[in-house]
Amino acid sequence: MSKSTQVISKLHAVTQIRSGIGRPHWEKRTLKALGLNKLHKTVVHKNTPTVNGMLSRIHKLVKIQPVRIMDGKAVINGHVAPGPLLCSNGKFFHPKNAEGKN
Repeated sequence: MSKSTQVISKLHAVTQIRSGIGRPHWEKRTLKALGLNKLHKTVVHKNTPTVNGMLSRIHKLVKIQPVRIMDGKAVINGHVAPGPLLCSNGKFFHPKNAEGKN
């Protein structure tokens, strides 16, 4: 018997693909709580039971993709995500913000 090894992503990239207009109030509140307020906006959330519960309630309005970390860069769906780099402590570091600081 061979066991299939499935790697569970620690981060989710959540993209809003449908509008909250005309949706029930609990779906609108969930979108707002996740930081989604415009179509095609992508936010990154940790893979926790709380976030997974919120995502299951609005799964028709969002697209969820795993985020992988390769060489300190976030990779979403095989493409390197532009912008901030992910540090080993789990926080994001944006090179633009660090240029002005000494």
